[in-house]
Amino acid sequence: MAKESDSFFEKISHNFNFYSLNNDSYRKNVEALTAAQQLFMEYFQAIHKRHQQITQEAFADFSKAFRDLMQSPANQKLANGADVYKIAFERSVANAGELAEMYAKSSREAVEIFTKRANEIIDEVKDQIKKAS
Repeated sequence: MAKESDSFFEKISHNFNFYSLNNDSYRKNVEALTAAQQLFMEYFQAIHKRHQQITQEAFADFSKAFRDLMQSPANQKLANGADVYKIAFERSVANAGELAEMYAKSSREAVEIFTKRANEIIDEVKDQIKKAS
């Protein structure tokens, strides 16, 4: 029985085209890595841009709220201040959720690229084993 497995593995090693599989696989691996890096850069730029927009909006909102608060009657300032705080807090939570979703989406898409490539590698190896059998 050991000899049957030895001959099977000998047959595979003689017939298995490691050179073409390795070169082609290497090229495809580099392509997948490049695609993932490109995706990362696109998301990084989009997240950075959105973060800048959020910051600008927050400063504009704060300036407006501060002006409105200063113009409020004295007996309304505390209530108006609480409303301003509540709105700012709710926006901050929503913005953080939006940015987190952008990060999560970029991670999911990168994992999909690597998962697809891993499945292709498995298929390539199976095909080479079938050819060698």
